[in-house]
Amino acid sequence: MRDLTETQARGLLLRHLTGTLRALPAGTALVHRHPGLPTAVFGNERVVPADDVLYEPGERDDAAYLRAAYWVLGVEPFASAEEAAAAAAAGADPLLGAVLAAWRQWGWRTRLVDRHPRTAGGESPDGFGVSVYRSLRGHLSVFGSSPVFRARPADPPFEPLPDRIDRPAGPVPADGPI
Repeated sequence: MRDLTETQARGLLLRHLTGTLRALPAGTALVHRHPGLPTAVFGNERVVPADDVLYEPGERDDAAYLRAAYWVLGVEPFASAEEAAAAAAAGADPLLGAVLAAWRQWGWRTRLVDRHPRTAGGESPDGFGVSVYRSLRGHLSVFGSSPVFRARPADPPFEPLPDRIDRPAGPVPADGPI
């Protein structure tokens, strides 16, 4: 477990999500509510107890991690089932490829799952994870998680992650997110 507070985890997760967004085209944004998918809503980030995953029951009741999920706006879904099939047959996905290239440049461990949903996953050297999914219809979603930290009820009130994160201008930085 890292010596990390919930507030620090939120700030670093936002940095990694924003950095990943920079690998996508200009004009993209991360949002909880996608206007083209009105019933598919991602809520605010969540602090998730980690003791049931990493520790014996009752051993570390204060262990937790943060996770967040967003839709990507500004990426057109596939126009038809035929277009989706053609994209699947072509194999390479330029958007996921751009994200993987940025992560590798930053020294992240990466993986590509080449089935549906096609998924690019990365883990930063500081233990944060980000995954980008391409649905069968071509929508993109991004999920992020922090390393395990000690949840402290006495931490100051936190600022939630934004409902919308716009892609910053400029190229992907060579030395890491943002």
